Amino acid sequence: SRRARISGRVLLSGAPVNGARIRAGTTDGDRSDATFSDADGRFVLEGVPRGHVSFSIWPYGVQSPTSLTVDDEPLDGITVELAALGRLHGRVTRRGQPVAGAEVRCSRGTPKTTTTHLDGQYTFEGLPAGPSRLAAQELDVAKAYSAGQFVTIAAGENRQVDIELSSSAEASGVVVDEHERPVAGVDVKLQMIDGRDWCEALSQPNGAFDCVAMRGGGDYRVAV
Repeated sequence: SRRARISGRVLLSGAPVNGARIRAGTTDGDRSDATFSDADGRFVLEGVPRGHVSFSIWPYGVQSPTSLTVDDEPLDGITVELAALGRLHGRVTRRGQPVAGAEVRCSRGTPKTTTTHLDGQYTFEGLPAGPSRLAAQELDVAKAYSAGQFVTIAAGENRQVDIELSSSAEASGVVVDEHERPVAGVDVKLQMIDGRDWCEALSQPNGAFDCVAMRGGGDYRVAV
């Protein structure tokens, strides 16, 4: 099908916005190519589908226009007013030391996961106002995770939330057969008897398994 073009500017409180990622699409998922605004807030969108379209502009919300009707003729001189969205950032630590390569999850993020840098820092941008659940884990070196915490973000808020990986109980062993020979590829499951903690691990060629990043502090049932 034929496509159209939209050009214009993106503004936040009347000021041009540089580097915003812009797309336009219909409600059925047909979208234009992405482009970025320049230092004057100007943009040109190519490949815009015809019909009723709305803008998706990251990491911002769109105040106006909420929708446009696109036909074969280009739409030029469109001014898009933006709304600031929230930002969450902070540092992931284990015993006070930064943890690199930790996976951080945010329930309202897009994407919903990110990975910490060498200094343990993480960032989520473009978050809508409201409560978010934040959690982190690193299972290779620190072998620890954090309990989820709820964080409420106001519109346009830039908030720092540091995360300590405090849960790090570990259980390891060897899977053997009736002749005391190691068995590889066995799925070992540990389930806390009086709680919601659990872990799964696959035995290695030497039969060894290692269940990490558990809460601990109770009795566990073992199953294979």
